[in-house]
Amino acid sequence: DAAPTHIGYGGQVNVESPDAESVTRGTLIRLSSATHSFNQSQVIFPLSFSPTGPTGLSAPAPESGSMAPPGPYMLFLINASGVPSMARMVTVGP
Repeated sequence: DAAPTHIGYGGQVNVESPDAESVTRGTLIRLSSATHSFNQSQVIFPLSFSPTGPTGLSAPAPESGSMAPPGPYMLFLINASGVPSMARMVTVGP
């Protein structure tokens, strides 16, 4: 239901979901850019969410650009069956 549009390094990723109790993890997947048939920038950063209320979840954000380079990412919540949510677009960076 709610997700940030920007995630700063070293902070928290706070989201709201009516299915928060079924969320076991999440991911940030960087949008790709292909050059000469090679994808040089694909990054998947795992998120470990903890409940903050009946519909709230929070996870530590990447600590630095070496873990998740600045730019646009898709944010997914994943349930215990491995089913991802619809992606929310977020920008990761300072």
